[in-house]
Order: sequence, then structure tokens, then C-alpha cells
Amino acid sequence: MLRIALVNMPFADWNRPSFALGQLSTLVSREFDGRARARVCYLNQDMAEYFGTRLYESLSVSHDHVDTGIGDWLFRHLAFPDAPDTAAEYFQRYYRGARWEDFRDRILRARDGLRGFCAELIGRYRLDEAAIVGFSSMFAQHVPSMALTRMIKERNPRTLVVLGGANCEAPMGAVVAEHVPAVDFVFSGPALHTFGQFVQCVLDGEPARADTIPGIISSRNCRDPRFRTAIGAERDIDDYFLPDYAGFSDALDSHPELRRTGTSEPMLFFETSRGCWWGQRSHCTFCGLNGESMAFRAMAPELAVRQFEWLLDPAG
Repeated sequence: MLRIALVNMPFADWNRPSFALGQLSTLVSREFDGRARARVCYLNQDMAEYFGTRLYESLSVSHDHVDTGIGDWLFRHLAFPDAPDTAAEYFQRYYRGARWEDFRDRILRARDGLRGFCAELIGRYRLDEAAIVGFSSMFAQHVPSMALTRMIKERNPRTLVVLGGANCEAPMGAVVAEHVPAVDFVFSGPALHTFGQFVQCVLDGEPARADTIPGIISSRNCRDPRFRTAIGAERDIDDYFLPDYAGFSDALDSHPELRRTGTSEPMLFFETSRGCWWGQRSHCTFCGLNGESMAFRAMAPELAVRQFEWLLDPAG
């Protein structure tokens, strides 16, 4: 049985599941039943508890912090340990003055403990024992994912570590594959086809065969224009995957302090369309979330209704 760990890193909101990882988990169950098993691990909830719920919520959503890149900066020393410490310059640029003194002290204390806490989480979730560890990266999840990737590889170089999500679409994914050696494969664009193809390559004992699949980038093919600028093939939105939310529910049960001390309420995502109806007509210059998959696609109404019935079913 091939064991796959799908990891939701900070600074994703603690109160929301990863829809993408939930779909990939269902994909593995549906297409590789008995041969592979996937588990979605919500390390963002562990990190929310580590930082304190209110501080974590602020780091996740407040423009005081999101616009400073602090989520990525906090993990920079773990992802790139040979780079010089930039704390003085960083705080001088974004958090200078008496107003931020307590915040600076709290952030530095948290940063100093991150290596030990990340090591504990790798052991708790047995990430270094998985055959494949996949990270979904959007917004400030990028450097935290690279940091944990490096630490997993230090423990077990044989674990295949992959990265996907909005931060990995061409050409960004090719740059990660080229410059972050701890990441074995990067998924550019939609992955509901390419991830299944990749898992099959691993099951066949030929992971390097994934280098021939458009939308999958590695250090070996990242300079080839055929792959550097490619995205994964789209999967019909009506070929529907009910997302696996079991890991999210279990994580909430394991972290009751988050609900007690946080200001956010848990919520579940659903999907009835992809792309952007407006963006395919007039693409907003600031938007990087749809990229090459801008075209608007709508789900068949009966499938949307079935999804709502599943979400609202108390036994679901």
C-alpha cells in the first residue's frame, strides 16, 4: 500500500479545509483503491495553536501582516538555512517603532521555536515515512512548505516530495523545480489528471517517467520549454470528486482550543464552477489565482444539488 500524506501548511486559515487536497485524497481513493491511501494533514491547525489562535488569524488575514510577507519570512531560515538572517532589516522596513515592540518580541520567540516544532510535527504525522508527501501552496504557504520539505528530506531522502497549487503555475513552478532541490516534482495548473498519472508512475516504480507529462515539472525537465510553460490537462468539472473532509473534521476535534479562542467559525467549501466569468472577458491585473485556467466552466445543476445535499446531510 502506497502511503501518501497531503499537507495543508500555514498560513492557510485554520477554520477552512483545503478543497484541493480533499479532492486529491478522493481521487486516490477512487482510482487507486487497495493500492494507495491518502491522508490530508492539517498542520496549519497545529501551527495556529503554536502561535496562538488570535495571532495566527491576524497573520493569516490582516493586511497589516499579509502585505508584509511575514508568513513566508517566518520560515525563511528553515527553507534556506544558508541565507543570512534578515530580522533587523525586515523589522526596520515593516515593523519599526515602539508600536510594534511587543509584536517583534513575540514573533522572534515563535521563530526561534519553529525548527523544533516542525520536527515534532513531522514525527507526529509520520511524514518522513510516507512514500509521497504533497503540499498545496497558495499565498503565504510557499516558504513554509519549502521549509518542511527540506526537513523531511533531511530525515528520509527517499520520500518523494511534491508541490502544487496557485503558487506553482507556470512559470513559477519551473523556478521552484530549478532552485529548490528538496522538491522532487512541481504540479503546474490543474492536477486532477496529472496527480493520478504521477501516482501510477510511482506505483510502477518509475517516478522519473512523470517528467514526460505536461504539467509536471522537475529539475530534469524544467528548462525544456515544452514543460516549463505547460499546465496540467483540465478535468471535466462534471467528473466530480466529493472532497475528503475527514482530516479537517478530525483536526478540529483535536484542537478544541482554536474554536474556543478564535474569532472564526469553521466552514466547508463547495465547488459549482471554475475559472472566472468576468476575468475571461477582462482579466484583472492583480489576479494571480486563475492564471492559465481563466475560462469559466459551470457544473451541471443536478450535480450541484447533489453536492449541497451531501454537505447538509448530518450523517455525511
